[in-house]
Amino acid sequence: MHAPTHFTDTHASTPTPTRTRTLTRQGQVTAVVGFNPSKKYDVSPEQRVELIERACRDDPDLQNVRAKVVSGYIWRYAFANKITRMYRGIRSWEKDGAEETFLNMLNTVGPILIGMRPPIETHFLQAPSALAKISSTRVREVAQHGGAGSLEGLCPKRIEFMVLEMYGGAGHDNGNDAARGEGKSKRIRKVA
Repeated sequence: MHAPTHFTDTHASTPTPTRTRTLTRQGQVTAVVGFNPSKKYDVSPEQRVELIERACRDDPDLQNVRAKVVSGYIWRYAFANKITRMYRGIRSWEKDGAEETFLNMLNTVGPILIGMRPPIETHFLQAPSALAKISSTRVREVAQHGGAGSLEGLCPKRIEFMVLEMYGGAGHDNGNDAARGEGKSKRIRKVA
């Protein structure tokens, strides 16, 4: 079995031209959905993986991207799977800089102090300024208050129906079924 050689730690977001070019030059890419078992999610990590996989499935430039739910330290997953490089997508250093600097510190110090090994090389991919205003919070808010077509420019068209269903479109149940990974996810799998 071939282990992935490159890796990205990201939220399900619109692939930008820069991200797409970077990802297509890599071997297998794993888009990680970090999961904290003590945290409640309106949309399960498994459903977020579905979003990523569907967004990439029909894009010829993203055929090498696979999504995976990972609990615990991301760097441990990377070492265990012989991943040699991590990429983190950010909107801008102004918006995400403090949090990303902290997470990068954890991914640098953790392997040294806990794993007794050098950290994995990490690169940051900054979104073009025109896309920097897009955030998961904004996508959720628009999905909860909008309808078909409301997510134009906020997510790939091919996953718009899934985002609307998962995050609050018609018939939204305030995330109760989605948080358990039930109900809507089953319907989406049949449609996707």
